[in-house]
Amino acid sequence: MKFTSMISSSSTNEKPKIKWELFGASDKTTISDGGVLNVNALEGNSHILVTATGEDNPNITDVAVVQVLDRTSNGVHIQERTVHLKRGDSFSFHADINVPADADKAISWEILGGSSSSKIDKNGVLTIGNNESNGALFLLARLSNVPLIARRV
Repeated sequence: MKFTSMISSSSTNEKPKIKWELFGASDKTTISDGGVLNVNALEGNSHILVTATGEDNPNITDVAVVQVLDRTSNGVHIQERTVHLKRGDSFSFHADINVPADADKAISWEILGGSSSSKIDKNGVLTIGNNESNGALFLLARLSNVPLIARRV
């Protein structure tokens, strides 16, 4: 799959450079400097975040969520797809865990793209900070320190 990104630049006729990054992907899933995503055949994560950031201006960024089909049966899945919250609100996220019976089932949660005023605890309870200035946050659920899935909230 090839991603494209456009940044308007009034200062030059030169095409702005884009930095592509992946979040929630295994090491063998890659994205090229030209935005070509190569999902490994054994990718075990159900969703991958693709970010495009202007190299000359890191404040210009956008994110796409890629759903990986035919994934392996092991992993974590955040049940809630999209949640709309106001500053000061809290919401408890729930995750389905599908791992072997003897595997560690502990989940750690992280916020991507939020200010320091928003928090998520070890139980998946997200609290939007009163000073949150970002319009969209992404959650990352990790099992055994491997990023598995993210959701836009």
